[in-house]
Amino acid sequence: MLIMVVIFWVNDFFEIGLSVIMKIVHLGSSDLAHANGGVASAVFGYIVFQAKLKHEILLFTTGDVQIEQGVNVQFFPYLKLLGSKFQWSLPLFKALQNEPNVQIIHNHGLWRFPNIYPGFINKKKAKIICSPHGVFSPWALNYSALKKKITLFFLGQRRMLEAVDMFHATCEEEYLQIRSQKLLQPVMVVANGVDIPEIQEYTKNKEKRRVVFLGRIHPIKGLDFLLQSWCRVAADKKEWELCIVGPNIVEDYAESLATFLKEQRINNVRFLGSINGLEKQKLLAESDYLVLTSHSENFAMVVAEALAHALPVIVTEGVPWEKLNSKGCGWWVPRKSNSFDAALTKAIGLTREESSEMGALGREWVKQDFSVESVAIRLVLGYEWICKGGEKPEFVKVE
Repeated sequence: MLIMVVIFWVNDFFEIGLSVIMKIVHLGSSDLAHANGGVASAVFGYIVFQAKLKHEILLFTTGDVQIEQGVNVQFFPYLKLLGSKFQWSLPLFKALQNEPNVQIIHNHGLWRFPNIYPGFINKKKAKIICSPHGVFSPWALNYSALKKKITLFFLGQRRMLEAVDMFHATCEEEYLQIRSQKLLQPVMVVANGVDIPEIQEYTKNKEKRRVVFLGRIHPIKGLDFLLQSWCRVAADKKEWELCIVGPNIVEDYAESLATFLKEQRINNVRFLGSINGLEKQKLLAESDYLVLTSHSENFAMVVAEALAHALPVIVTEGVPWEKLNSKGCGWWVPRKSNSFDAALTKAIGLTREESSEMGALGREWVKQDFSVESVAIRLVLGYEWICKGGEKPEFVKVE
């Protein structure tokens, strides 16, 4: 079924005349490194498929990126000017300015110098697309707010945003967040895509069941809220464990979580560090649920990945997956202690057979609506429209 959908999309792509080969530069900071999880995997997925459509794809980045063949990855060193996070790179700016015959510059993220540079190059050079990747959510804007205001008003980020020809939002909520910044350019609303893996046969521990969190160890992820709920609901359930998987981004925050667990004498929570590739697939296959309690998420790629692996999910309303309830593959609940405790209690009370049935429903949903191929093609349709005009794609909003 998935193959037929992809063939339909590709046929439609060429039948409507969008067979012109484009030169597209994707641009990002070290935030696009694999270790940073969902955003990187989503972006790499559609970049690779755009290359398979025979477009000339370049990726300019200050991050240590590994990606499939077919994409010309150019890594640029940077100076630790005003701290390492700003990532000033004159070589990257010069390469962006001098790269010939570029039709599209697709910027990913904000607040780093690589994300500012498109606002300072020759405007006639290319159309600029910007994927904010969730940075306009109220919670994200308030986190390190002073640094972001400095970047916005003194280091050129606002100039870049005003130079953008079209934004890319992954959901309706992010579209509204873009408009809240008084940015009136067209916006493509196209969800991130996910590879649909073959289901691998791994033997689950018959005596131990697992809930897993995948993501950065960062305040925005709300892990303190999750651990407090786990303490109330599952700390005394020896047959269950909670695994926290992801890079430690904010040291003080990670230490506060560890202190809480020690004070509460919770022994069924483990921190596993970063896991990628086959290790991550194995972890998901051996788990029973994915959980995410973020204050704010742009798309939450990890939810799509979990569903693709037939894993039910439990998320709070800061995560834009409200259809989980109606699709029967998880829980989308208010970010309130009693609501989340009730969902977690319900989940761990189900048998493996019952949770597996939920997971199968989620996998079918992702197959139908979130394939990497359909996302990549929609983005290219948007590129073509902003370059050439013509009939506006239905997923582009101009109001």
